[in-house]
Amino acid sequence: MQLLPDQRLGDEDGENNIWYLGYGSNMNSETFRSHRGIAPLKEMPVRVPGWVLTFDIYGVPYQEPAFSSITPVTPAGTLAEYAPGNAPPPVHGTAYLLTKEDYISVIGSEGGGIAYDEVEVLAEPVSPDLGGTVTEARNGGVVSNRTDSALFKVMTLTRAYGPTVPRSPSKRYMELILDGAQEAHLPRAYRSYLCTIPTYQAPKTVWRMIGAALFLTVWIPIMTAVEKITTATANSDGKGNCPAWVKALVRLILIAMWFHHDFVHSRFWGRGDGLDEDGREIEEDLEKMTGAIYLD
Repeated sequence: MQLLPDQRLGDEDGENNIWYLGYGSNMNSETFRSHRGIAPLKEMPVRVPGWVLTFDIYGVPYQEPAFSSITPVTPAGTLAEYAPGNAPPPVHGTAYLLTKEDYISVIGSEGGGIAYDEVEVLAEPVSPDLGGTVTEARNGGVVSNRTDSALFKVMTLTRAYGPTVPRSPSKRYMELILDGAQEAHLPRAYRSYLCTIPTYQAPKTVWRMIGAALFLTVWIPIMTAVEKITTATANSDGKGNCPAWVKALVRLILIAMWFHHDFVHSRFWGRGDGLDEDGREIEEDLEKMTGAIYLD
């Protein structure tokens, strides 16, 4: 459910604050607080029934192939029944109570609407045991102050463009998520599930290392310029978003880069997204989804 612009920045509990769900690297305090400069008013571990974690946000092949998102699914699996091959469990994460200004900063820091759309979902508190613990940040500390089991509305982010083939996240990125899940005291079963997600491994053969270096030599300068444009134009609408022309330009560049990787470079030098490391055959899937991936 994509919200209209005037619905995204409403008050919470009579205050000008917004509950925001971090389910990826934003669970990690170093990323969220130190790098993004966000100071949550409160936080709690939660899960979102009917939504699962996925890695279908375009990254950079051979470096950071994919970033996390969430997608609706019916039915989702459960933690109790999860085993490799089963349906993944509902996504878990950290719900942060943010000021309007901090929420807007989060939107800007996440690409300004290029990769993600804002959505409102229902979350429920969880803990490693029973119920859910609500914590309140005061003077840099985290103080436990109550338990709550009621569903409540949170804003979060999901993929903004058409369907893509999920890729493997980098080991570095996955470690940020795992560290964040540990900090958030998410249920051990969910953390165990996260550990089963395969990661992209840097090339080990000389041939593949040469191929990766050639690809990155071409595309890293372009993506560096893209990042500068995105940073310079984020919050152009006062709500954290980039202008429409920037969104269109950056998405076109991402599509061109991944088309180059999927149908040209990888066929000679090997893939840079981890999808050929476990024996999976994806060429047919890519051919079938070409219209959706590259034209939607």
